[in-house]
Amino acid sequence: MTVCRHLPLSVALALALSACGQGGAPANAQADAAQREQDAAPVLAEFESAYTAGDWARARLKVDELHQEHAGTQAEAKAMAHYDEIKSKSDARRDDERVRALWDYQTNPEGKGQQISAAIISKNEITIDGGVSHVQLIFRDHPEWKRSTYIVLSRGDIDCYKGCKVKVTIDGTTKMLDGLRPDTKEAISMFINPDRALWRAIQHHKSLAIEIPVKGGPKQTGEFEVAGLNAERMPKAWSAQ
Repeated sequence: MTVCRHLPLSVALALALSACGQGGAPANAQADAAQREQDAAPVLAEFESAYTAGDWARARLKVDELHQEHAGTQAEAKAMAHYDEIKSKSDARRDDERVRALWDYQTNPEGKGQQISAAIISKNEITIDGGVSHVQLIFRDHPEWKRSTYIVLSRGDIDCYKGCKVKVTIDGTTKMLDGLRPDTKEAISMFINPDRALWRAIQHHKSLAIEIPVKGGPKQTGEFEVAGLNAERMPKAWSAQ
C-alpha cells in the first residue's frame, strides 16, 4: 500500500474499504443462500409429503409457494422438476370432483319403503316455448312405481304422448330407446325405456346427449357430463344384466 502514501487521504480510505468489501462479499452471498435454503426447507418437506401421498392439490399449492417465495433455491428446483406432472394430475382430480358433484342422490321414505334417486341437470339450456330450460335426467327406484328413467323440463311440452323413439348418444355412439310422455299435467316429463337401459349404458362413460321431441318446435338436445356417476348409489338391480 506504499502507493497510497502519494494519494489524498479520502481516496486512500476508499480504496482500503473497497479491498475489505471484496473479501466479505462471497461470504455474505453464501450465508444468504444458505439462509434461503433453510427458509425453503419446510415448504419442500411439505411438498414431498404431499407428492408421496398423491395429494396433488396440496403438492401444487406447495410448488407454487416455492416458485413464488423461494425462487432460485435448490428446493424450488427440486419441486419444479415435477410441476408438469403435478399440474396434470391436480387438474384431473379437480375435474373429477367437479363431475361427481353434478349428481344429486337422494333417499327418502315413501309408503312402506324408500324412494331412491339419482339425478343430473344438463350442462346446456334448450330453447322451448319462447324461452329456455335445462333438462333434468332422473333415475328413480320407487317402492310402488318400481324403476323409472325420465327427463323433466321446466317449461314447454314434449311431443311424445303416444310414444316415440328417442335418440341418445353416449361418447359418440348413438342408440334408439323408447320414449313416452305421460298424460299428466303434474310435470313436463318423458319416460325412457327400458327403464334400466340408459343407466347401464352411461356407466364408465363421459358424455350423454338426449334428443327431445319438443312440441311445436324443432327437436332439442340436452347434453350431460355423466363421468361422475356413482353406480353404487342405486340398488344393485339397476346395474344387473
